[in-house]
Amino acid sequence: MASSSTSQSNPLPLFILTSFFPAPAITTFSPIQQPSGSITKLIPGLSTFTNLNTSSVSKPSKIGAVPVYSDRVSQVARHQRQAVKQEDGEDGEGDVKLDVAKTQEYKLKHFKELKVFKPQGLKDQLCEVVVTGVKVNNSCVEQILNEVVEVSYEWSFIDEGGEKKIVFVRFIDDDLAKNAKQIKRFIGVHGVVVNEVEWEVNVEENTEKFIKDVIKVENIDLDELNGKISKILSNSMQVWNGDNFADYQVDESELHDLPPESLPQLRKDIKEFRLKVLENEKRKRERESLEEMKRSKVQLRKLFDRFKNEENQMLEDDEDEESEDDESEDEDDEQYEISRIEKENQLVLQKYKELMKVVGYQEYKNKELIEDLEVLRQYEVGLDKSLHPEYELGKFKPSNRDKLLELEQDEKDRQQESRELEVVKQSENFLNSINIPLKKKSVGLDGDELEQVLERIKPKVEGYIEEFLGVKEDELLEYILMIIKEHQDKQELVKELKETFDEDAVKIGDLIWGDFESESRGNNS
Repeated sequence: MASSSTSQSNPLPLFILTSFFPAPAITTFSPIQQPSGSITKLIPGLSTFTNLNTSSVSKPSKIGAVPVYSDRVSQVARHQRQAVKQEDGEDGEGDVKLDVAKTQEYKLKHFKELKVFKPQGLKDQLCEVVVTGVKVNNSCVEQILNEVVEVSYEWSFIDEGGEKKIVFVRFIDDDLAKNAKQIKRFIGVHGVVVNEVEWEVNVEENTEKFIKDVIKVENIDLDELNGKISKILSNSMQVWNGDNFADYQVDESELHDLPPESLPQLRKDIKEFRLKVLENEKRKRERESLEEMKRSKVQLRKLFDRFKNEENQMLEDDEDEESEDDESEDEDDEQYEISRIEKENQLVLQKYKELMKVVGYQEYKNKELIEDLEVLRQYEVGLDKSLHPEYELGKFKPSNRDKLLELEQDEKDRQQESRELEVVKQSENFLNSINIPLKKKSVGLDGDELEQVLERIKPKVEGYIEEFLGVKEDELLEYILMIIKEHQDKQELVKELKETFDEDAVKIGDLIWGDFESESRGNNS
């Protein structure tokens, strides 16, 4: 097959020939080296290619230092990929897989978000350490922790500012003794320099007491650890540099069909586009880092406030218990009883003061209600005065009518009265002429009987006043009763009522007088 693929007019590159004659390992050589004897025996006719012009050969590819013609780049790349797939299990595959592994980003397995990482109990707090001065990415942090920690663990972090972060590591093994040994061993990392920054390991006072009695553990070999850290950082830089614009190389196999005169500008455009992509990704990472820093600070502040409150509460409880224990030890039974009674009295007195505050507040509210009620009453009185200007507090005022109308009405009243008197006089003369005595329109009650009748009609008169005026008027009531008591005459009562009730005077006079006569007859019977 090798002979059919080789010709004098169009020689094929060496690596294509070797791909068709697999050997136990892929043997590579640089352009300035000559093939070994074993290779010459393995591939007949290899001497044909010993005098090749190296000026027409491109630079060595990344997979093996094999010379390749520039016009056969795409074919070379295709055969390289096929060779890698076909030679699975051979020694050459290790180098390829190593390069691929270096370019793959490490996936975090033990990291927890800070809001999920917060301790759930005393065990979580005791089995926790804090590392400050960390200035590497998260994947490097976890890989370094994997080299140090020998038990199950989880970790989180918050940004400290200036690309530094504070890392929290919690050991979650079910065996507390193993966790204590791991904490004591982890303290040995204190002072290790990673990425030119010294790591500082911090533990709480309770954690120090927790690991105090732990037997001596094996110290960490710092030289070995530094070597592993350097390797981790180196691999991380290789992954990072793969996206670096300065090291970015344009894939020539994708440009072999394009005109040669356009290649320089096209390479430049590709690199500029890649630069913009990298800049956008960088800005995106910076924004995400800034947002994560803000969230971390807020969560840290909440955790700090909660821990501070819990610590203060625990200190207060401890102080109260200690003070109570000291007092109980110094006092005998009698003094203890006296102090107990005093405490009960103080509690009762305190409750009494609280109740007095409540009562005082209720009194204050009642006082406000009374003042509001008084304001309403004054408003009601003013409203009555505005609606009924004819009288004020039982004192009748003259009407505000026009003077002429008032004089005219007075004249009409005098004429009406004179006519009524004339009619009465004529009636009396007529009755006297026939010698039939007539009873005058007066009841003629005296003394206690009159008082009793007035007392019985008083509620009815009060009801009439409220019905016609809309309000109760005690002084007006007394005034009406006084008129009845003095005159015991209906006409006189109606006359006096006209000043207040106007047209309703006759109607209310008839009602009052009817009740008066009815009660008087009942009293006589």
